[in-house]
Amino acid sequence: MYKKMIDPSQYHIMLVDESPGSLKTYHSILSEAGFQVSSSVEPKYPLTGIESGIYDLVLFSVSTLESCVFMAIKVCRDLAHQKNIPIIVLSSMDRQTLYASYFVDGVDYIQKPMLSSELIMRVGMWAKQCACIKNLTQQINTRDRLINQSIKARYRTYIANAY
Repeated sequence: MYKKMIDPSQYHIMLVDESPGSLKTYHSILSEAGFQVSSSVEPKYPLTGIESGIYDLVLFSVSTLESCVFMAIKVCRDLAHQKNIPIIVLSSMDRQTLYASYFVDGVDYIQKPMLSSELIMRVGMWAKQCACIKNLTQQINTRDRLINQSIKARYRTYIANAY
């Protein structure tokens, strides 16, 4: 049923987890569902991809309050917001602890442990929404450019006819 709703192969997901074992598990789950997945145990790795807009979604897995993933989320959050790239936080800690301790907030929070189907469904939902927003932004930019061209053409005609 899920695969009929979207084509996962058209979405590029970035996965960050400091635990190589968990990283491999999540990478496998999302790859087997058909998503294009990049992954890293290094929290600063996604910055370049976020800046260039190659990811449709970024998943940060947070294990402990001492995790350096927190700082990466803070840095990536503002940049990802500008690029309309959702950030999802995966953690066994509750959302209030994460937010109160580090002001960590993504568009979604998935409590560990989770079912594979839940991870796939929620990643797919956010990736699809992100793609829709990017498409609408592109349409707005195209229309804006056409309107500006029309205004310039009318202004040139007005100036030409005024003299």
